[in-house]
Amino acid sequence: MGNRMTRNASYTTLTDVTQPASIELVDSFYECIRAVVSERKYLARLEPPSRDAVESFTRDAVAGRIDRFFALDKARVVGSCDIIPAEREGFPHSASLGIMVHREYRRMGIGSRLMKKAIGAAWDRDPTRIELEVFGSNAAAIDLYRKFGFVEEGRKLQARFIDGVFDDNVFMALLRQHNLRTQT
Repeated sequence: MGNRMTRNASYTTLTDVTQPASIELVDSFYECIRAVVSERKYLARLEPPSRDAVESFTRDAVAGRIDRFFALDKARVVGSCDIIPAEREGFPHSASLGIMVHREYRRMGIGSRLMKKAIGAAWDRDPTRIELEVFGSNAAAIDLYRKFGFVEEGRKLQARFIDGVFDDNVFMALLRQHNLRTQT
């Protein structure tokens, strides 16, 4: 708590930029998801998940199975970042990062604060790899990920076709070098 930012254009004050997920904020989180999904640009899905699904995966965060943090403007969720451990056999060292910030709150440093908190929490679980996917047209997000040390590992060209426009799917990862063990 105590993280405060002011947006010059609208003088919006954020009361807490890195609060862990809580059940009390499910409805607000759901509305944030709906807003970002409706843009049809940044998330892979074109329809929001059900409110029940949002509550279910928020319960996973509260139970400690995943790391999820919210950015709040008073009691309104305006962004989130989560890191979900891989569940597939052979991949216990991996986790996937997902992040979103409501359109009205972008370019305020919220994404950076959310990622810093979520990545820090994820490293406490001891993975050696955090991966993500991002659309090639989302230059601001790619720049943010690079700022945190993510590197591009590959790209599916013209992987998505929405509203008459192709977009690449970019695969990026952050490796925790000091945890890597080389077997010879």
